[in-house]
Amino acid sequence: MLESAIRTFSYSSKIPVTNLNDGNVMPVLGITANDDGYNQTKEALQLGIRHINITNSEEYYGVALAMINCGLPRSHFFITARAPFLEDLNQKLDNVLRELTIPWIDLFLMELEPYNHDWQLNISWKAMEEIKLSKRARSIGVAGMRMKDLSVIVKEAKRFLPAANQVEFHPLCQQTELLRWSKLQGITTATYEPFVGVAGSAMTELASNGARDIF
Repeated sequence: MLESAIRTFSYSSKIPVTNLNDGNVMPVLGITANDDGYNQTKEALQLGIRHINITNSEEYYGVALAMINCGLPRSHFFITARAPFLEDLNQKLDNVLRELTIPWIDLFLMELEPYNHDWQLNISWKAMEEIKLSKRARSIGVAGMRMKDLSVIVKEAKRFLPAANQVEFHPLCQQTELLRWSKLQGITTATYEPFVGVAGSAMTELASNGARDIF
């Protein structure tokens, strides 16, 4: 599985992949298309980056156009999108697939919103499990979840655990306890836009001071 996945994502790209808990793999480096999705995606593809994280629904058209114009088959992309868990997750995913003109998404994330009862999380995660079973999403995960929230899902999940939790993680926000606990559960911790703003300045300073490894 891993060898075939590496071949899939090595088309004009040397970016390695990481194993997810459902047997799928995810490129360890990607870009977030949140402003001018067409040019962001086009430039990323030219650099060999295949993992496109979409946070703004207004960017679907631009991302889709860049994917079509580059000429690569669908299997050479890894697309991540997300939706607030209190929304209709099935409808949201259908909208994503229609706007991107693709048959499936690689990683669909359920984004945390304020909630009053654990059953709200559990019902939403059950809907996510059904989405994975429908094969419209190869992997399912969460975004912005604290350990408290993830514990609710891990305890009650019937079929699948979250494959990934996308959170803020950089030198100025090192959620080490969450990272360690998630690793024990087999949940991959993914970060978004670590090179932006203050966090980006900190990472640039670390690099200039000789830091070899920046996650």
